[in-house]
Amino acid sequence: MKHALISIALLTLVLCGCSGEKPQDLRAKIADMEIELDGMENELSEARARAGDLKTELSSTKSKLKNLEERAAGEMSDYPRTFSHIGISVPDVEKAVEFYRKVMGWYVIMKPTVIKEETETAIGIMCTDVFGKGWGSFKIAHMSTGDRIGIEIFEFRNNEKPKEFDYWKTSTFHFGVQDPNLEGLVAKIVSHGGKQRMPIREYYPGKKPYRMVYVEDPFGLIFELYSHSYELTYSQGAY
Repeated sequence: MKHALISIALLTLVLCGCSGEKPQDLRAKIADMEIELDGMENELSEARARAGDLKTELSSTKSKLKNLEERAAGEMSDYPRTFSHIGISVPDVEKAVEFYRKVMGWYVIMKPTVIKEETETAIGIMCTDVFGKGWGSFKIAHMSTGDRIGIEIFEFRNNEKPKEFDYWKTSTFHFGVQDPNLEGLVAKIVSHGGKQRMPIREYYPGKKPYRMVYVEDPFGLIFELYSHSYELTYSQGAY
């Protein structure tokens, strides 16, 4: 590269010589240019060395970042997940939405909607994945609790009310709702067609104010009412 630049410089100086410059002046200029080119080569060499160091540093940083990501992924796998929603099946989705809106105060985030079996939409494909072929259609609505837990309500065409409370079978056999005024909520449930399945009981009689009761909605779903949070009720060890 240096020799090519010098050749260009000589050609330039020769052309300049046509203007009458003296040979000694031309030699001085060439010497100055050689010094300048040497400096440029040194700077280029140093830049290449720095680039190599930066490349090594970048590779090391990437390796450290990957190790941190792997560690973070391992640690994150143990964090407590939050509850998203619960799905319930009822014989009449409109009536269920009205019951839970009036009694629990839950609000509608998607009104009752008919979903039909097809393969043109994402929801149609998802439902076939879950229910298999031949499910035909169903109604669905989405509600939310005061602490933003979703309540997904289904109405299937072949809906059947459970004949017994099969709590011993592998399944989700109840969900829990929290309200400090159990008597008031139970009375509201009963007045809207539900049932109180047991007396209101204390977990720690005479010691702590934590109470519970099992109830049933008008459609046969059984759920539990707590007077206090789940963590408070069990944090000191139960029973």
